[in-house]
Amino acid sequence: MNNLFKNPAIKPFKFQFGLVTREVIGGPYVERPVDYFGVKMAVEIKKPCDVDIPTHDFQVPSYADLDKGVRASLLPIARGKKVYFGCMGGIGRSGLFAAALSKSLGIPEPVKYVRANFKSHAVETKQQMDFIDKYQPSLKTKLTASIAKAIALAY
Repeated sequence: MNNLFKNPAIKPFKFQFGLVTREVIGGPYVERPVDYFGVKMAVEIKKPCDVDIPTHDFQVPSYADLDKGVRASLLPIARGKKVYFGCMGGIGRSGLFAAALSKSLGIPEPVKYVRANFKSHAVETKQQMDFIDKYQPSLKTKLTASIAKAIALAY
């Protein structure tokens, strides 16, 4: 993990992005360094971001907002940009984003994957778990994920 992050709540999340391994960083959004592409999952945080998925604490966003946010994050990740995703504590809503990202990349059992590879208690509520079970990446997001996997090979 990058030495920049001293807070133990900030964790790297590695996953297969096609044939390439990618790493993004998740944790409390207020800790996001300014030079990172930022995915904010906290409606109560007013800091600037690149992708805003407005979500209240212990809740879920709309499927449309989540899908749009996942899609907007795929190409920066593919290109190897430094990406930071987070909410207030960096666990529930952050885990929800990580699980949706995983699902969009075809990773089976995304909540289990996120808990094994990011934080063991990520995706905190039953509502969040059910949300991920029901989330189906849109055709646009699936196509973007396929394109992003190909782009990742060049970076």
